[in-house]
Amino acid sequence: MVEDNGKAREGLAWGMVVLLAIGFLMVAAVAMIAGLATTACTTAHKRLICDPLAHRVALWTPPTALASGLAILGFGGHRAVRTGRPTGPWQVAAWGVLVVGFMVSYAITTG
Repeated sequence: MVEDNGKAREGLAWGMVVLLAIGFLMVAAVAMIAGLATTACTTAHKRLICDPLAHRVALWTPPTALASGLAILGFGGHRAVRTGRPTGPWQVAAWGVLVVGFMVSYAITTG
């Protein structure tokens, strides 16, 4: 069924650490891409990232997705560990939120 409670808690903790580390890298990557993409705003052709609202959305989506993913994994994973259930579905959900947030931000930035 599920490994003992100590191993499950340790796995949950490592899952959160990896999510946090890769999430920070994704946030930094989007910030750099958005910074480079705004250099095209001075030319005649308009891009989506040149709109101030779209720029804010592109920059705030990855950190919000990271915080949401950590909350999902933290609360849901802790509940799963307490009840003796696997934490895998919560980890998949957290990663899904992070990846979708990054993809939306990247699409706005490069679109």
